[in-house]
Amino acid sequence: MPHLPLKLREVDEVLRALREASAERHLAEEQLRLAHERMTLALSATEMGMWERELATDRVTWSDAMYRIFGRSQEEFGGSPDEVLSYVHPDDRLDFRNVYRSAVVGGAITFEHEVRIVRPNGEVRWLYRRAFIRRDQNGRARSILGVALDVTERKHAEDANAQLAAIVASSSEAILSVSPDGIIATWNEGAEQTFGYNSEEVVGRSLLTLFSPARSKDFGAISAAMRAAASIRLESECLAKSGRAIEVQIVANPVRANAIGSNGHAVSRYSIIIRDISERKEHDRHLATVMRELTHRSKNLLAIIQAMARQTAIRSCDLSDFETRFSGRLQSLARSHELLINNDWEGAALGELVDMQRCTFGPRQLRIRSSGPRVFLRPEAILNIGLALHELASNAERHGPLSTPDGQVDLSLDARDVDDCATRGQVQQAKAREMHGSHEIDIEHVAPTALGAKVELKAQPGGLEWALEVPSGQFARNTRDAAA
Repeated sequence: MPHLPLKLREVDEVLRALREASAERHLAEEQLRLAHERMTLALSATEMGMWERELATDRVTWSDAMYRIFGRSQEEFGGSPDEVLSYVHPDDRLDFRNVYRSAVVGGAITFEHEVRIVRPNGEVRWLYRRAFIRRDQNGRARSILGVALDVTERKHAEDANAQLAAIVASSSEAILSVSPDGIIATWNEGAEQTFGYNSEEVVGRSLLTLFSPARSKDFGAISAAMRAAASIRLESECLAKSGRAIEVQIVANPVRANAIGSNGHAVSRYSIIIRDISERKEHDRHLATVMRELTHRSKNLLAIIQAMARQTAIRSCDLSDFETRFSGRLQSLARSHELLINNDWEGAALGELVDMQRCTFGPRQLRIRSSGPRVFLRPEAILNIGLALHELASNAERHGPLSTPDGQVDLSLDARDVDDCATRGQVQQAKAREMHGSHEIDIEHVAPTALGAKVELKAQPGGLEWALEVPSGQFARNTRDAAA
């Protein structure tokens, strides 16, 4: 049997090949098993669902995770593609169908998209789908194997971030982000409006660029807060592109990354809001000026009231007389104050003061006549001359022409322009006279001391004349008339 060794060698080679093939098959099966286990572990960890559509039978099969994603039970889903389409949000169904058809017909290997689905309870969820298309040797699609992942939380976060970005972009306040080393990274429209720089001009430059040289130390304070990963709020002064100084309030807060550094903080950048407070600071300064002026005026008013009370007490017969006289003088002072308030405390016209003081005498006010040019007096002159007019009219009412049926009081004004006052359009001097009975009145010192004025009291045939010469310093320009 000469050929037997040859036959045995062939058998051995076949057996060896079979053993190797068996070993390779076992290895492949083991690798396939391990791959399946890894895939199952990954799917269970991510709650990713798997699905497959066989085009020959036009049936869809789901993994357990797919049922949980769609909120359906195995009894509710029959495997029809139309059923899957009915679970898709009505507004997304056309896109869902078109993406699928375009991939299958167009010869693509994979496709992916995001759609909304509606669960049985009405809850809308976002779904990410990615699929692989199996094709035969002729390129015809045989089946589609895909995965699906619920990305609702991610979509909500994206929407929230988009809304926040839109708010920042449209804010009228300057909002910018700065790297930990103080370099400007982002620049919104509000910052452009505040400073006059566009984003191309400042992004990449130091935050110090915005500060005025005198307030560079404030940048140092912000830098120190950045190094400490702390928030900071301060007021400072910045410079616009035009060089205009801007009083600002700065609020800087750290933006923390997900990772935590060795020091317990991981600040990726700083969010900085710069608010223009120039108007507020100017208002504060104006308010402080007003308060100082109010304090000054209050002291003057109290001094006037104290002098009134002292003079009234000296000339009063008893408490009732004091009350009557003092009450009248307080009311006169209040009327003068009202007139000044109506004129923003710039002063008032003498004619308006006369009208205000005589209105308290009822029908008898028609017997108090005044004449002369229109002049505008400063507040201090209005207060003191108002009291003088009150004293004149009150004495005329008790002892003079207003105490008789036909008596009258005449107030006349004589005004002259002299020296430099004419160039300012202001009246230099004015005289007011009252003619009435010869009863004694104590008004010689009502206005002169406070105004530096000259007063003269003369007895005339048929009455008494009181003349007041007011210095030019008590006259003011009427800004309302000038504006008109």
